[in-house]
Amino acid sequence: MSGVGFRIPRGIVFLFLGAFTVSGCSQVYLPGQTLLKNRQATEAAGLQPSDRTMASEKLQVALESSISGKSVSWKNAKSGASGSVTPIKTWKNDQGDFCRSYSEKFTLATGRTVSRRGVACRMKNAVWKIV
Repeated sequence: MSGVGFRIPRGIVFLFLGAFTVSGCSQVYLPGQTLLKNRQATEAAGLQPSDRTMASEKLQVALESSISGKSVSWKNAKSGASGSVTPIKTWKNDQGDFCRSYSEKFTLATGRTVSRRGVACRMKNAVWKIV
């Protein structure tokens, strides 16, 4: 993975995360997580529950095994929606966990496109958690 072996000053990470928050970034949660804030955001964007599940699964795959810049795509034949997730950058945080920034793009059956960015860190159980 690129970027391993150097530390980003904590202030820069918080500035980076704050920029994502201000820019309208919302989180994608793992299958089974039901935090209302994200659910409302993805429903408002037009994503069906099965779309959210596919997007979350592909997010995990991309963050775990895709090189930075290489997209992982999905298509839900049932809803007509599709999407992709692209890891952007990888680093280690102060606790020694790998973290990655990523971008996501969703195309709804209506043709509407929704894009967003986020950051996730890999937990000890090999699950990527949105930060």
